[in-house]
Amino acid sequence: MTLAVAAQAVALIAAAVCAITDLRTRHIYDVVTLPALALGLALHLPLGWDGVKASLLGALVAGGPFAVAFVFGWMADGDLKLMAALGALLGWPLAVGLLLCVSVAGGVQGVAWLVAARARGKPPPTHLPYGLAIAVGAVVAILLSSEVPTS
Repeated sequence: MTLAVAAQAVALIAAAVCAITDLRTRHIYDVVTLPALALGLALHLPLGWDGVKASLLGALVAGGPFAVAFVFGWMADGDLKLMAALGALLGWPLAVGLLLCVSVAGGVQGVAWLVAARARGKPPPTHLPYGLAIAVGAVVAILLSSEVPTS
């Protein structure tokens, strides 16, 4: 198993666990995100400085926009930490695809929740468990990446 495949597997597991806990409890827990972030950096260590730099840049690219959203109160800190962890695991440049796929998945999820609320005659939701969109976006980004082994 290559380092890229190991990192992708950890990213998918962390994203799935966080999606489930976000849907059930409305929280994304540090017990998942912080070890995933550390593992993202550790898995890139054998690649030397270039690997560590790719992991750090991935965390910054994926987590940066979520940090801005967190400062303005638009996003919770768990979402930010999950995105940073996934960015560290997937590294640069896959973190760009991750961010794009998560953004699209979040938009689709938001519209779906609004339509569902309207169909049930309920007010629009005030909280969106974005962990689900992050998990779906991570799966799509990994499937679309050229680093997924084909043989």
